[in-house]
Amino acid sequence: VTYTAIAIDDLSGTLTTIDNSGTISAQTSIAASTNPNAATANTQRTIAADLSVATSDITFTNTGAVQGNISFGSGNDTLTVNGTALQPASVSSGNSAGPAIIDFGLGDNNLTVGNYSAVAGTVIATGGTVRNVPPRVAPVEVSEDG
Repeated sequence: VTYTAIAIDDLSGTLTTIDNSGTISAQTSIAASTNPNAATANTQRTIAADLSVATSDITFTNTGAVQGNISFGSGNDTLTVNGTALQPASVSSGNSAGPAIIDFGLGDNNLTVGNYSAVAGTVIATGGTVRNVPPRVAPVEVSEDG
């Protein structure tokens, strides 16, 4: 059994702009460590934003915290993570096992990670490209699948 939590699920594919200054968090309610009958961490998926059906360009600006995976569609998408000394910005996993996965999908995509910001996860472009992945972002794997 796989338990999935989704914070933003754009089934229509019409969402083109996300400006987050707070917290977008996907958390499953199954606690494997306290319930012997509960799922293990490997069967929990946390999806902060599923934008995968979009065909238009998406601009996602995060000055807060995103906890969970992000999946973009086939447009030329941009993810900007930019914090301040008083409010650092981040993209990380929710309570699922492993790092966050940022899948840019198709298109010519951009990832910008500014000062006071962190991206802990795997960045992939299934059939597309990702530009501007800073070398100081760790641990990030950049792969172009497809």
